[in-house]
Amino acid sequence: MRKFLQNIFTGPVIKLANKLSSRPDKGRVDKALSELHAEISAGKDKAGLALQFDAAKDKFR
Repeated sequence: MRKFLQNIFTGPVIKLANKLSSRPDKGRVDKALSELHAEISAGKDKAGLALQFDAAKDKFR
């Protein structure tokens, strides 16, 4: 009986979990971060400090 119920409910539960997961949308995050960086660089927003970083030669700590 346990195996039967497990086979019935596994698929729908996995589909529902994937649909309702809280994984952020990469495109929206990239867009928001780009807008924030542009505002900080232009001096419109004082919400943060933008550090210059070259991935080829700098280390991120």
